Amino acid sequence: IYLMSKLVKSIDMDLKNIPVYLTKHNPLFRQLIQNIHLTIRTTAGSIGIVIDQTNNKNCIRKIALLIYKIMIIQTYQALWSTYLKSGMGNLIINVNQQQPLYHTDISIWPNELKALLTEQEATDQYYGDFVREQLHLLDSELNACRNQLNILANQFHGYTLQLQNVIKSYIDEHCREYRMQMEHRIELLHYDYHIRLLKIEYLRLGPNVFQVNFSEYISYVFII
Repeated sequence: IYLMSKLVKSIDMDLKNIPVYLTKHNPLFRQLIQNIHLTIRTTAGSIGIVIDQTNNKNCIRKIALLIYKIMIIQTYQALWSTYLKSGMGNLIINVNQQQPLYHTDISIWPNELKALLTEQEATDQYYGDFVREQLHLLDSELNACRNQLNILANQFHGYTLQLQNVIKSYIDEHCREYRMQMEHRIELLHYDYHIRLLKIEYLRLGPNVFQVNFSEYISYVFII
C-alpha cells in the first residue's frame, strides 16, 4: 500500500491540483465559459428552454475539469505503457521487417521504475504485475471520468460535441508545456532502452578488460 501510494502521488497531485487556466478567476477561462453559455442559451432559447445562468456555468466548469483529468490520465497511460513495453521487450517495433543488428526483444525495466521498488523482490513478474495493476487503475479512473462527462453532457440542454471541442482546444493550448515534459520523459525511456541494448550486445561480443574500461569511461564523459 505504501509503495502504491508513493508511486501514484504525482498522478493524484496532477488530478487534484487545478491549473491556473481552469480556475474561476482566470479571465480567459471566464470568457470561454461566458461564450459557451451564451451559445447554449441562444440554442435552448430557440426551442423555448430557459437556461439557469449559474447552474449552466458551473456545469461548463465541471466539464472542463473532467476533460483536463482525462488528458492527464491518458498521458500517464502512455508513460506506464512504455514501462510495460520496455519490460516485456516490446518497445522497438521492426516496421521494415529487416533483421536488426542486435536483439531488440530483451526485457529491460526502466531505472526510474526500479528505483521506486528497491524494497521489493526485483523480478520480471513482480515488475510486470505491478505496472499492469497501475495501468488497470488508470483505466478505471479514465472510465469513471468519461462516464461522468457523458452524464453531464446528456443532461446539458444545448451542449454539443462542437462546444466540447472548443473546451478541449483551450485546455490543449494551455497544457502544451506539460505534454512536452511527459513526451520528453517517454523519449528518454526509449533512449535509455537503446543504450542498454547496445551495452548488452557489446558485452555479448566478449570485449577485453581494456575495452570495457574504455567504454565505461566514454559513457561517463558523455553523461557528464
